[in-house]
Amino acid sequence: MNEARGDITSVLPDIRAADLTRWGPVDQNGQDGPYTPGTVRYALEYHRTRGHYPDGRPMPSPRLATDGLTIDWDRLDLPLVNRIEEPASCLSPSSGGTYHRCSQVPEGAGKVAEARARYGTVLELTVDGRPYFTVKR
Repeated sequence: MNEARGDITSVLPDIRAADLTRWGPVDQNGQDGPYTPGTVRYALEYHRTRGHYPDGRPMPSPRLATDGLTIDWDRLDLPLVNRIEEPASCLSPSSGGTYHRCSQVPEGAGKVAEARARYGTVLELTVDGRPYFTVKR
């Protein structure tokens, strides 16, 4: 998890500018298509229109995803509420099934609710099968 100070709409352009990957399809000029899920432009449109297409229909909830990398975030004030939650501790028993998600964090590490209270928005970065990333600053 990571946190973003304030509104996610100020962070999304920075995610695109970091150029980790291509977020969704782009046109021949390298621009995100309008209302194309998976793009930064779509996520910004979703937040600007409070989760509705121009005709009033609800838009699917945005998230940025590519092969092996997903970024999701809190959307607390929009119609389709999504809230990043604290994963269960790996020390507590599993609620069933062969596989489950759990958290192993160092003693004294902050909790999701604390990050949300301090920064406003919590980001969840999921990386599958990639050992590391180099981010331009």
